[in-house]
Amino acid sequence: MAEEKPQAGYCGPSQVTINIGTSGVKINDEGKGQPGLDPAQYVTRKDFLDALELRPTRDQLETQIAGVRTDAANASAASVAAKAAAEEARARAGSADSASSEASAKVNALSATVAATPRLLRLDREALVPEGTPVGTIIVRPTTSISSGENSFPPVTEWPGATASPAGDGVIVDKGHTPLHPAPEQMRSARGTWDIEIRYSYHGSGEGGEEAMVPLRIGRLWAAEDLIEVRRGEEFVKFRAFPGDNKVYKAKIAPMEVDKHIGMFKFSEKWGPFIESHTPGGVPVVIHDIKVTKAA
Repeated sequence: MAEEKPQAGYCGPSQVTINIGTSGVKINDEGKGQPGLDPAQYVTRKDFLDALELRPTRDQLETQIAGVRTDAANASAASVAAKAAAEEARARAGSADSASSEASAKVNALSATVAATPRLLRLDREALVPEGTPVGTIIVRPTTSISSGENSFPPVTEWPGATASPAGDGVIVDKGHTPLHPAPEQMRSARGTWDIEIRYSYHGSGEGGEEAMVPLRIGRLWAAEDLIEVRRGEEFVKFRAFPGDNKVYKAKIAPMEVDKHIGMFKFSEKWGPFIESHTPGGVPVVIHDIKVTKAA
């Protein structure tokens, strides 16, 4: 049996160092640092045990987890409440939209009723107010007769085919509407000279610089045995309307001098103003009133 040899060397207490460099944790029990390494890179066993003591306990971890779960439950409850509030708000918005649509429909219907007849109406002194005239319409009654007299024309609101402006004060002249002229029975004698006043307004397109050239022609009365109608005659003038205008155009007209066809062929010696769509005609000119009287 071989005899055990006593081990020679250092038998003192071990000193533990931990290397926390890039190669991981290394415990050194040799009692001295390895050559070439900075002692600051080592921690003692006591430091390591102290670090372990700082770890949270199981109870502490469970407490933290319970807190996180409680926060998650609260957030979920808040989300459910927010969704419920959103659904209620959506329902209220739908109800408000329905009420708004109903109100808009009533306003549109009222606007259509108001626009059906101009709010400024010129009538004879003894003439009755037409049925359906909107409440608030201004009735103008001159001191002398206008509808039945031979020395004046009926108001433009009594002419056939006149389309009331959306504002209700006047009639529209543009490419989308028929020319303005009196009915055949409203035409007057073409002899002599007539004074004409046209009160008009023009808003333009809003882009600026767009003037309107409004043709004023002579309306001829075609009076054949089988047909009586007002036809387009010679042009008397084109008056200019600028954006923002609210003016009165005045002129004197001798119809038989302007249009030589009056009284010839089947044209009688009758005439009336004939206003066509202006150029460019996309934006309407509003004719508020046309007053035509025999010059003294």
